[in-house]
Amino acid sequence: KQWYQRRVVITAGASAEGEDQLDRTCMFCNEHNDDFNAETLDVHFWKACPMLRRCGICSQVIEISGTTTHLLTECDAQDKFTSCDTCKLAKPVAGPHSCSGEPKPNEALCPLCFEVWKVGMEP
Repeated sequence: KQWYQRRVVITAGASAEGEDQLDRTCMFCNEHNDDFNAETLDVHFWKACPMLRRCGICSQVIEISGTTTHLLTECDAQDKFTSCDTCKLAKPVAGPHSCSGEPKPNEALCPLCFEVWKVGMEP
């Protein structure tokens, strides 16, 4: 299962055959690097992108914002997680859960630390 899609742009000087060039910008964190190519983007996704992380259960690279969806529907151990009725984040079926309560409309809960963030707030 592919966990990301590459954005492809056609350069202004593309040939009649429509040669494509990989976009040199990470689609997750918007980092631009002229050295990005298919291989270096993959390395960036696995090791450097601040918007991605490895799942601690199955080691798949996931978007941090999609942690709950991953744990509940995609992870190899999805049967070990359920959705918290209050905060809506994934929680272990058995074990402790640090619930911060239901977020207000202008707030979001971090799926990693369970802290409340105001929309638009910078880390």
